[in-house]
Amino acid sequence: MTSTKTPWIRLIAVLVALCAARVASAGDEAPVADLALVPRDAVGFVTLNVKELLLDDVTKEVIKEAQDGQIGGFDLKQIERVTLIVTKGSGGGAIEVPCLIVTFRTPLKRQKVLAALGSDPEKKTVGDRVYFVKAKERAVYFAGERTVVFGEPDDVAAYLGKELDITKERRFSAANQLAAEHKLLGMLDLSGSMERIQDWAPCSLKEADAVFMATSTFFTITGDQETSLTGKLTYSDAAAAKHAEKMLPIVLQQFQDKCTQKREYLSKQRQGEAIKSFPFNHVNEFLTQFCEALGKMQDTQDECELNLTITLKLSAAKLVVAHLTDCTGMTEPAPMIGDRYMKR
Repeated sequence: MTSTKTPWIRLIAVLVALCAARVASAGDEAPVADLALVPRDAVGFVTLNVKELLLDDVTKEVIKEAQDGQIGGFDLKQIERVTLIVTKGSGGGAIEVPCLIVTFRTPLKRQKVLAALGSDPEKKTVGDRVYFVKAKERAVYFAGERTVVFGEPDDVAAYLGKELDITKERRFSAANQLAAEHKLLGMLDLSGSMERIQDWAPCSLKEADAVFMATSTFFTITGDQETSLTGKLTYSDAAAAKHAEKMLPIVLQQFQDKCTQKREYLSKQRQGEAIKSFPFNHVNEFLTQFCEALGKMQDTQDECELNLTITLKLSAAKLVVAHLTDCTGMTEPAPMIGDRYMKR
């Protein structure tokens, strides 16, 4: 679904999210402060309230598998929130994640963060904003006392030249409230990207074209004890929306078939009982739940709009663990989740 190219940022995303279960519950800053750092021209974001994720039993299981709770000199139990910035894809991808925002509980020691980049990082500027680069591969920008932005040098430089605070955009006006209410929140405006999404999706039948002809598309995912995905697809007219609704079961069936193939592959690779071991059991559970949820998806047509709702009986913490396990390549191939939306 996207072009991908940065292993190190993937690693940070994985370890941060996995080890974030150890985060202490204190913190004075508003829990959605990171959203003010997401560019206004972004496709959207995914944000994790790691303080709340620690309350899920799966996070205790994660800690048992974690190493020393550190990466690059960071004490991960101090992490408060992680936010992924989502932008339109370059090359053949629909979306990608160029930068990662990490907010800590307490003020950071800059020298310790810079040491994590490697020896003698180069100081650079975009306007009056300063960031640091190491070996043309890694860059960090200190957005505040407790918040840093990670990415590749070109991506961080581009980020610093943008107007920030996506919540000022009307379509994201509910972001602050939703982020405060849920452990996991993702909001994506995929308008103009449906053709690329169709190229990625397992929908080769011509009949499926009608579903991907939406003129605007907005998806919201919220996660707590259960996870909900809602989509609002707008078509050129009521007739087009009605035809898309008629063809929707074909698209859903192909996604269900792909989930089944992934589960069969995973079971074969893990040789039966091993599929029940951590963390593969969560990947298998996700695929099972997602396949069942697709079959129970609710949709309503209202004039030129088609509204979709998918509910997974899967906690936000389990969803994160399942996704990031897949993201590491441990369950390749990954046609449903994982590498396809991460930039590497």
